Amino acid sequence: MLLVRHGATYAVHANAFADGEPLEPRARDRVTGLAASLPRRHRAACGPEPACRETAEQLEIEPAVVDQLAGCDVGGWCGRTLDDVAASDPEGLMAWMSDADAAPHGGESLASFADRVAGWMEQAADTDGFLIAVVDAGVVKTAACRAIGAPLSGFWRIDVAPLNVTELHARDGRWTLCRLNAPLARSDGLRYR
Repeated sequence: MLLVRHGATYAVHANAFADGEPLEPRARDRVTGLAASLPRRHRAACGPEPACRETAEQLEIEPAVVDQLAGCDVGGWCGRTLDDVAASDPEGLMAWMSDADAAPHGGESLASFADRVAGWMEQAADTDGFLIAVVDAGVVKTAACRAIGAPLSGFWRIDVAPLNVTELHARDGRWTLCRLNAPLARSDGLRYR
């Protein structure tokens, strides 16, 4: 499985919680031509967010839109910057980052989000061939933690840049992490044919 983080959006650059925004125009330009780095034969999926769908389109893949691959629902924090939330709700932010069952924003707890992604991974482990999924950074981080058996506290210690690839393999119902946060580029040698 290749998990591709969607291209940059306003929220990525503003260090804000996503709010369903599309790709930035420059991000669309960056994606163009990167399809050659991906396997020709594959199945594809993507999160329902516009940035995921646009990135998949630019990568010339035709994904199934999978609701289980949506980023974590951060409720009332959607569209707000991290600095704004830290200033207005420091206790809530700290609770969310230290307790996987907390959801002070009124959305989804990290534990619920991770369970949702794990359910999708379990289904994906039973299929053959390459699967490319264009997703939010949180999905990649959750999948990486799951693959290596790390606690959810590890989620906060993983960075995933836009248009980077994380490669996972499934064998006998177990996932292994093969590559994390590798640039998807025309000339980096990242080819999966």
